[in-house]
Amino acid sequence: MGLLTTEKTTGTAASDVLLVGDGPSACVAALALMEAGARVRLLGPGKPTTSRAHLGQCLPPAGLTWMRALGLESSFRALAPRRIVSHESVWGSPHVDTREMIASAHGPSWLLDRAKFDGMMRESVRASGAEAVEGRLVSVERTGSKWNYTFRTRAGHETGHASFLLDASGRNSIAARKLGAHRLRADRLISVPMVVRSELNTDLDDTTRLEANEDGWFFSCRISASERLISFYTDSDLLPASIDARKKKIEYLLGQSDHLSDRMEHHSYSALDPQSLVPAHGSLLDPLGGEGWLATGEAALCHDPLCGDGIIEAMNSARHAARALVSAANGDSNAFVEYKDQGRERFKNYQLTLRSYYALEMRWRNHAFWKRRS
Repeated sequence: MGLLTTEKTTGTAASDVLLVGDGPSACVAALALMEAGARVRLLGPGKPTTSRAHLGQCLPPAGLTWMRALGLESSFRALAPRRIVSHESVWGSPHVDTREMIASAHGPSWLLDRAKFDGMMRESVRASGAEAVEGRLVSVERTGSKWNYTFRTRAGHETGHASFLLDASGRNSIAARKLGAHRLRADRLISVPMVVRSELNTDLDDTTRLEANEDGWFFSCRISASERLISFYTDSDLLPASIDARKKKIEYLLGQSDHLSDRMEHHSYSALDPQSLVPAHGSLLDPLGGEGWLATGEAALCHDPLCGDGIIEAMNSARHAARALVSAANGDSNAFVEYKDQGRERFKNYQLTLRSYYALEMRWRNHAFWKRRS
């Protein structure tokens, strides 16, 4: 790439690209940029992902193709991810529809331990020669043709400069928001992730389950022989504010499900604890970039988890962003415009696909959650 506009000075680190974030999309972008010859600095927390937002996240069958393309298949398999052999849904009717993924031409999905998965991705970036810094972006400003920024580490505040800025910091869009961008929310969806536990250690079912109800839908999967995730998805204004009232509502809805409630009872799972609330709405960053900067992954756009393609979309977006940066560095003045146009078009297509998924469920079409999605 060779785009440094200034030489390295004492106390100031220089790079071609400052990449804010160190999750999967940031790592995919970093690997692509390093392959193109860029000097890359990743700036992120560098800590294991412990957020309940990532519990139960699966890597779709196409994800293994991604791992091969990145040269990480053996590293991924070394994590011993559990294969998801089938998926059950109760959607559009009270009957269970089962899809056997193990027999699919595309292969199974994989249940991710995001702390291990993200750690593997970060290690691959370090091995490629990129600089990975644990810290938080404090300020960023464009002066002429370069970015000057300040970040905070355990040792204190440091400064740096770069030719390009790529925000891959997730839903928070840390860098983009500092530049005046904002997120356009498509809905009010939130998740209530609950981990229930059993002392029997008898739940060995590696089937994921999706089940609609009058106020949203449940997703469930086994985390271990003694733990199961049950996530309730609904709109924020449809969920009681108090934990007690919230618990009663979720227990009522769960009781309407013969399938999930029977499984809870059969394995003697513990009571629900609906304290955590996690944003799950679809959203689009506006704008997706500007002079010398772009956003990618969930920093650019977020999908409703019903689509099940969030991590693949994030990595695909990162690859496109890296290509746009390389093209711009080589003098393509339309590279950023095309990237932003494509991002907005992908979001429109996602919304159409999502609407078609929700339209399949007609049993509660007069209830607020479903009317909003009709």
